[in-house]
Amino acid sequence: MGLSFKNSPLVEIIAEMRWDLPWVNQSSVQDIGSVVPMSSTLANQHEEFYMRFGSKVAAAGYQRIERLVPPNFSQLPYHPVYRFRHNAENKDKGARLYQLGAGLFSVNATPPYKSWAEFEPMVSVGVDALLQSRADNEKSNIFKSISLRYIDAFKKELTDGRSIAEFMDALGFQIKTPDAIIRHASNVAEIQPFLQLTVPVAIGQLNISIADGAVSNEPAIIMDTIASNTAEIGCSKEEVMAAFEQTHSLILSMFFDLTKPLHEHMQPEGSGQC
Repeated sequence: MGLSFKNSPLVEIIAEMRWDLPWVNQSSVQDIGSVVPMSSTLANQHEEFYMRFGSKVAAAGYQRIERLVPPNFSQLPYHPVYRFRHNAENKDKGARLYQLGAGLFSVNATPPYKSWAEFEPMVSVGVDALLQSRADNEKSNIFKSISLRYIDAFKKELTDGRSIAEFMDALGFQIKTPDAIIRHASNVAEIQPFLQLTVPVAIGQLNISIADGAVSNEPAIIMDTIASNTAEIGCSKEEVMAAFEQTHSLILSMFFDLTKPLHEHMQPEGSGQC
């Protein structure tokens, strides 16, 4: 049995892959106005790619297809165009879906997610379908980024009612507000910090952000964690899944150690990988 938490803060887990697009100037990706629109020929080729992928995941039960970009509208690079949902999706099983666009593939799941051992097979099925669906002239193209993202919401029952400043302190983040700001504050207790860290790691990059927020209209402290494997990753399923394992191991180690002060309420159960 994989490690999980009886009272898990998880809101969503997202596994994502990106690859270069020959027709896109990578330095312009963040500036939508400078991106050259996809030609009609390329658009048709991508539609064929999406349909090949759809037919393969349909065999695994992902037959509910949603087009996110209206037909004949320009497709932006690294934005999802199609969403493929599982037929058995419901409130008890949570969302299980694939998203696919030009240069982008993601696997998304929401609670009741229990462990990596439960999510990994879904990622594997999607990766297999993606690799088999690529055009012949793209099958050997490497991937430029593989990432794993966990969005967690710590509600008051997990934080013991701590403020966000107290929550960060409990996790070991020592944030001190300078006196130059304190002396102008009308209520020091209501100061709300926002934490954002970019950490270079052996496989690439770890991004962590913590801020006040809400889930289903209920106040919560949101922790958004992304581990990115930015080494050039080969085009075989074995290489891709190995990269995902690396990103998962990194997040697992960090998250488990970071949240130890909260484990009394989160209640870890089992052993292995969460």
